[in-house]
Amino acid sequence: LFYKNLFSTDHSQHQTRPTKSALVSFLFLPVFFLICLFASIGLLYWIYPEFAPLLFFFLPPILWQLAIQFFAWRSTMLCVEKDGILASGYRRLTLYTAYIPREQLQRVSVNQNFIQRFSGRCTLHLCTGAEKTGCFAVNNLSKQEVLSLLDI
Repeated sequence: LFYKNLFSTDHSQHQTRPTKSALVSFLFLPVFFLICLFASIGLLYWIYPEFAPLLFFFLPPILWQLAIQFFAWRSTMLCVEKDGILASGYRRLTLYTAYIPREQLQRVSVNQNFIQRFSGRCTLHLCTGAEKTGCFAVNNLSKQEVLSLLDI
């Protein structure tokens, strides 16, 4: 891949990835939907047994979301070099990798939601000012590692 040639593995001190504990944050919503689906199937089977199998049509989209979120956890990373920043993340059902030269970077923001404050993780927004892309978001990275990488 492009970024494997751009940034070699000997620069591992300049990159960060989500930890294994962050996997729970990535998979929480699809697993919650799976639990709700099977609870609904059980309840509907108890009330109207002939209609319960119809809910299995909701299973493939939930499993698809579960797979996307797992691959998002595997591919999310931030690599900082003197020339630019390499960010891999996801948005909705799309995984992306973006190389942003330092001269095109207009704004960097580190945000935390309520749950991320307790876990020590953050969401990093890298804004380029481009019309189509605008900002790239990298979710669930360690806040301390991101701040030390960006020298903030």
